[in-house]
Amino acid sequence: MVTLFNLLIFFAFSCDGGGGTDKKAPQITWYIQLKGKVDTTKNVELYDIDLFDNSVQVINELKAKGKTVICYFSAGTWEEWRPDANEFPKEAIGKPYEGWEGEYFLDVRNEKVRELMVKRLKLAKQKGCDGVDPDNLDIYLYDTGFNLTKEDLKDYAVFLSREAKKIGLKIGLKNNGVLVEELLNYFDFSVVEECHKFKECFVLLSPYRLWQARF
Repeated sequence: MVTLFNLLIFFAFSCDGGGGTDKKAPQITWYIQLKGKVDTTKNVELYDIDLFDNSVQVINELKAKGKTVICYFSAGTWEEWRPDANEFPKEAIGKPYEGWEGEYFLDVRNEKVRELMVKRLKLAKQKGCDGVDPDNLDIYLYDTGFNLTKEDLKDYAVFLSREAKKIGLKIGLKNNGVLVEELLNYFDFSVVEECHKFKECFVLLSPYRLWQARF
């Protein structure tokens, strides 16, 4: 479980973001739990939970309580335990992600990888998620085995955003403060893990003001 105090999160849903008309103030209360049985009793407005590990029943329970539900999945790595793991082409699976057992970098330029990510977006929609939190969109900073560039990841991020919005999902930019201003118009919120710990929260302050101006 990711603790609340190790993250900074800005939820700024614009009128045209995700195909909806609702707005969320950036100061809303939220809770992130990516492992274990989700505690559905938190007095918060928004939940960020794992896409695969949580049932439709859990999501329905949260929504019945008036919660916004954001569903997490890794968009930049292959995780060997996921139910769709066998569908990924071997040539698109790169070097291991050091420190994360069973996780390997993906070639996000690969068309099959992109098709599978669209399937994940559709799964999120089918389950009733209000939006998605795709992780590992900063893998151009790592030795992936594919020589991925910043432009490759920008292209991929825009692709995911457009596909999410086609089906009415909100979408966030995870751990990518370097690109947040360049991708501002494509994403509805941003999540930076442990920004307080590493004193990196400042990277979102300027985009935060811009998001506010869009209301």
